[in-house]
Amino acid sequence: MSKGFMERGLEIHSPRMWDFAQVINALDFIEQYGMTSLIFHENELIDRVVFPEKYYTMEYMWKRFGPRYSRTLNKRYYLNNVIDECHKRGIKFIAEVKEIYFDEWIIELHPEVINPRTHRLCPSHPFWLEYMEAKMDEFLKYVPDVDGVIVSPGTRESKLSIVANKCGCDLCSNSNDAEWIGKILKIMNDKLTAKGKFLVVRDFAFNAEDQTIILEGAKMTSKDIIIALKYTPHDYFPTFPTNPAIGKSGQEEWVEFDVWGQFIGNGVFPVSLVEDFKSRMKEIHDKGVKGVWFRTDWENMDDHCVFNSPNILNLIAGAMLSRDINTDVDEIYREWTRFGMLSPLKSASFIQKPVPVTSESKYTRLRDFMRASWNIMQKTVFVRGLVFQDNSMFPSTMERGFGIMLDIMSLDSWQPEASKKVEPTLENLEIIFEEKRQAVQESQKLAEILDADSLGLPEDIAFDLKDMMDIYTYYTRCFELAAKACFWCRRAEITCDMEDRDKTLKVLDEIREYIPLLKERITRRTYTHEIRRLIDYKRFEELIRNINEHLDKVNFK
Repeated sequence: MSKGFMERGLEIHSPRMWDFAQVINALDFIEQYGMTSLIFHENELIDRVVFPEKYYTMEYMWKRFGPRYSRTLNKRYYLNNVIDECHKRGIKFIAEVKEIYFDEWIIELHPEVINPRTHRLCPSHPFWLEYMEAKMDEFLKYVPDVDGVIVSPGTRESKLSIVANKCGCDLCSNSNDAEWIGKILKIMNDKLTAKGKFLVVRDFAFNAEDQTIILEGAKMTSKDIIIALKYTPHDYFPTFPTNPAIGKSGQEEWVEFDVWGQFIGNGVFPVSLVEDFKSRMKEIHDKGVKGVWFRTDWENMDDHCVFNSPNILNLIAGAMLSRDINTDVDEIYREWTRFGMLSPLKSASFIQKPVPVTSESKYTRLRDFMRASWNIMQKTVFVRGLVFQDNSMFPSTMERGFGIMLDIMSLDSWQPEASKKVEPTLENLEIIFEEKRQAVQESQKLAEILDADSLGLPEDIAFDLKDMMDIYTYYTRCFELAAKACFWCRRAEITCDMEDRDKTLKVLDEIREYIPLLKERITRRTYTHEIRRLIDYKRFEELIRNINEHLDKVNFK
């Protein structure tokens, strides 16, 4: 008996959404795999298509903001055109935003929103509720056929929120944050449901406390609001446990997945999440989740997405499993070979035509390659399951590396005392460095596993795959060196031992020797900027300076 999810969405999160050819490509995929919705995710999406006119009169717009007037109208026509195309195909269109968002010029018109004592914006000022009313009215007036809205309310990534932007006034200091979120949600939900639309409240929290606030705000607003959660808490880290909040809201729930790889190689270094997705989807389906959707790119990465990566496998897996969680894993890999291979070294603006593998029996070679690549990736960008990366880049400072791992992206909120596994004890360091050594060693064997020339692919795709695998060996080596430098320095700061200092300096010498190799590697061909980003020698130059600064502050014995 097949088991699936009622809602199955594809999300575009980057500026690709404003390229109609990219949208048509995504809609073709949605139709092909029986998905139900297209999601445009941009923090300021509503503000792209409204002024609002309540504050920006025509006279005022022409006097001050002529270009913005024209740009807003153009975006409005574009968005309505996309929605029409979706509906022709029987596909829903959903706008995903973070609120409160606003055009800075609103502050010029309403300076009372600034706390005169602290000179900070006040999220508790009653004007913002009036503003949200006006914005939602205008959005639904000019984009009347939108099917629903997904909102992340009051997160650290919202432009103005009670969670991150309290101004210091009495209202902010004494606020019930869940009630503040609830007021924003009530405005949005009332406006949407009056027009037969739906609201999805997306939990996006950096810790368990923030998560509770957002869910409380939604639950106190309306039982009809759909609750959306990431499949792992806070972000898309496959080494993290399944989000413990899933299945507990008492309301309809949707869960989102990343198929591109923001934190696992940015789609340049392809990895399989097929087995992980199957396990997670079965788990959340058993918990009563009704919908899932799949993010195909990232807002902060231009010109890159899952449609220019072998990681299209993960989107295919998501689409197939979301229709039937009992889908055989090998059938997913077979379908990927039928769908076709994509080069990981071409930009998203180059819309590739997937090239099927000529012999379907080759799926086992591709399957084994993608699985092996994931095993390498998890040993590269994570340290014993904890996040040791900056959106797939190796750390460029001690503060960034350990700050992300132990604070910003901490696993401790979800697995208490997980950070003890990365304390710089000699026992831990041996395990950490062996993990990184294995990643380097295994990356050097990937080409043999894939044997790209045997797949019957066009010469350019086969060449790109082989070139990518060579770059992969540089990538894993970068993380090995960065981990050794950071962890030896961390230990030296604690022990004040000259031996630990010398080991740190020895690694810095290795990095200096490696920098010229990285400089040369990125100049061999014309690459997308992503290659320069992932093996950026300048990050090592910064890391050397930073670690030396740390060592200079230590009183060594």
